[in-house]
Amino acid sequence: MAKAYQNLQNWEECGDAIESGLNVVGEENNADLKKLQKQLAAKVQRARKLRQERERARAERVSRVKQVWMHCKEKKIQLGRVPLVATVTDDEDGTDEESRWHHHRPNTGNLPKTSSEGWVWPCMFIYPSHRQSDFVRDFGESEMLALRMAQMFPELEDGGGETPVVWDHNNEFACSKLAVYFEVHCSDGDSLVHPEYVDKLKDQGEAMRFYEASRALLGDEGADMANVVKAVERKNLYLQRKAWKKKHGSLWSKPGPCPVVRIHPAITLAEVLSDKRMIVPNVSAISLLLGVGVCRRTHYSFSFFSF
Repeated sequence: MAKAYQNLQNWEECGDAIESGLNVVGEENNADLKKLQKQLAAKVQRARKLRQERERARAERVSRVKQVWMHCKEKKIQLGRVPLVATVTDDEDGTDEESRWHHHRPNTGNLPKTSSEGWVWPCMFIYPSHRQSDFVRDFGESEMLALRMAQMFPELEDGGGETPVVWDHNNEFACSKLAVYFEVHCSDGDSLVHPEYVDKLKDQGEAMRFYEASRALLGDEGADMANVVKAVERKNLYLQRKAWKKKHGSLWSKPGPCPVVRIHPAITLAEVLSDKRMIVPNVSAISLLLGVGVCRRTHYSFSFFSF
């Protein structure tokens, strides 16, 4: 019996078997069974503690997502989601990265949060002309874009010299020379959204499921749960592809590149977020495009996810 239940994996069955063994006449003080009983009790206690910790952590996450959702609803900030997988089968995983029709990846774990100065957001500054980016973890809603830009790209003294940005070979990235844009994620009024585009989240439940799926794909809930979520996401992506092909004939038959909107650097982040054309594409981080003069989209694809 000791060998049969050495791993103590099936706790209820183990407990019943050990109790039955101890109830046998003459086995009341069986040392091996007593040892197994003690080991089983320790395992059950550890498992109960871990479950309580997981439930507590989940309750905290639910509370945070609810808080974010309610704030966005109050401020009329639109949140969206993207597919969390790039392929529907393992066979596609070997496809050349640049030839894929989208490049989505799971998120990193940061959510907007409150601070002593109000709400702060993760913010990604993207420079398409140079294929570079900067990540600002805490960008206050009340902050003006120009102030943050002045810190990142200070003016050159006497109109000359070199910028501190190593990849700015032409010394163009000074605050006064830069234009700021955000991308308009739209579906042209079509209820069916192309898999490459952002699908607006309809309610708090969808936001929570998207967030939990993102965490699971990162491995936060273990390899088994990551595989389950991956399978579910792949099925959803397959159905989305199938529906689009049925209606439009091909995945390549899709809306044109998302337009961009130029914004004045003197406005605040809150004003950008509440613009009716803005959809935050992953429930958390806003992406701003910076460039010199007119913003020209390139074929290079950025996919930043910042839960």
